[in-house]
Amino acid sequence: MVKILVVDDEQKIQFLISESLKSEGYAVETAGSAEAALEKMGSGFDLILTDLRMPGMDGFDLIKSIRKTDRQTIIVVMTGYATIDNAINAIKEGADEYLAKPIKPFEIRRLVRRLLEERNLQSENLKLKDELKKSYSFEQFITQSQAVKGIFQKLAQIIDEDTTILLTGESGTGKDLLARLIHFNSLRGKQPFITFSLAARPEQLVNSELFGYKKGSFTGAQVDTPGAIGKASGGTLFLDEIGELKPEIQVHLLHFVQYKAFTPVGGAEEKADVRLIAATNRNLESMVAENRFREDLFYRLKVVHFEIPPLRERKEDIFLLSHFFLNQFNNQYHKNVHFSSGCYDQLSGYPWPGNVRELRHFVERLVLFSDSDLVEDISFETPQIAGDSGIDGDWPSIDDLNRRYIERVLRHTDGNKQKAAQILGIDQSTLWRKLKQK
Repeated sequence: MVKILVVDDEQKIQFLISESLKSEGYAVETAGSAEAALEKMGSGFDLILTDLRMPGMDGFDLIKSIRKTDRQTIIVVMTGYATIDNAINAIKEGADEYLAKPIKPFEIRRLVRRLLEERNLQSENLKLKDELKKSYSFEQFITQSQAVKGIFQKLAQIIDEDTTILLTGESGTGKDLLARLIHFNSLRGKQPFITFSLAARPEQLVNSELFGYKKGSFTGAQVDTPGAIGKASGGTLFLDEIGELKPEIQVHLLHFVQYKAFTPVGGAEEKADVRLIAATNRNLESMVAENRFREDLFYRLKVVHFEIPPLRERKEDIFLLSHFFLNQFNNQYHKNVHFSSGCYDQLSGYPWPGNVRELRHFVERLVLFSDSDLVEDISFETPQIAGDSGIDGDWPSIDDLNRRYIERVLRHTDGNKQKAAQILGIDQSTLWRKLKQK
């Protein structure tokens, strides 16, 4: 039951307020002075309504005394001296709300109800954010790789700084997860985390969706609309597939990175306090050399740079990840599938061109379609490592293995690239690039 303390030197007001609040089901106590109120504070109240002008210790001193040890209890001040100065001073001392006399019972009930609902909502939000932060602990990035652990060690030194971070690595290596881990474990962790993928948006919409637009700036712009930068204010903006950013937009992003300022379509320049994390699976240095990516933007983004190694270079993680995904999907689909040691050997021997994302999708399919609790052999055709000639030196390259696997998946999907990309655990733009490299 919600406990409320009413503090006023006039018994008539005490009675009026307490009876009004009791009718709402609250447990109400009263005190005729600030000194008497302090003696009752050990009982633990959810909300205190106090007069400001009282003999002896006044309401201002009472608020200061309470706030020395208690920041949670809601405090509402009541006074007949309804001036803005009194309201400001009371709020400065730690009051949450101000109410002028004469007191109307329905106003008291409405105010108390609102303040308690707001407090409950804030508590729920804090709890959800704490749970979210726990769900994005660095333990979620499952690894025994010394290279990845080295990234975590360096991150610990700069995670609370506002420096720009560039994450590179092949598609599916975990750049998105790492960006979230950085945000939720930083000082900005309770602020927005906004993901903006350059590969998933038509070129003509990137400018308005990234920087926002003003009402009337183009046909259909009926209201002022914030872009990804505006939505991320105070938090982190994760720009995924930054290598897809067109040159005409690169110059605007450069301005934002340099000055934390941007211009919405049809508007004036605005400021935004945003930390920027960018990611790409492309070689930006080569793109700079080919004049497809601005050199000045590249170095602005690369203040801190982490290259996430592909799964084939951290084979020690394959067993850990496949076991983790197996448990995850067993729980999700209410199954009890187990892998034989031979299955784990097969998984560890495969190059995984789609990296962790591909492994995750593959384990999910095995769990979904398994007819028994024990999987003793993996049914896909793993590309042969040795050549047909049997000569020891005839070993295909990783690119050749990737190409063969993509070709087999495309045959399986009858050339449907969308389905093939889903099976491979990569997006369609990455598949197109790999096909062009053939």
